[in-house]
Amino acid sequence: MSSQTLAVIGISNKKEKGWLKLATLNGASWSDLGAHFDKIKFGGTFNEAGIYEIDFENTAEFGAMAAYSVTTANKIASFSELVALALSEE
Repeated sequence: MSSQTLAVIGISNKKEKGWLKLATLNGASWSDLGAHFDKIKFGGTFNEAGIYEIDFENTAEFGAMAAYSVTTANKIASFSELVALALSEE
């Protein structure tokens, strides 16, 4: 799967694998998307909600519902950074 620019709107580190709640930026989806991530590899990357460039793989068995796992990720900006930037331009 090619990388996607997405909004990370929720992050959970409660279980062995981390979990992201994601939303598209272009309105291409009517629902949110969930994906697991390796907390050792991406724990420092997914530290706050914001806009991220993320690449996934589908780890589901053939015929099963899709189960996405993050393979690469880069934070573009947190929501708090974007709000601060918007307020500084007023």
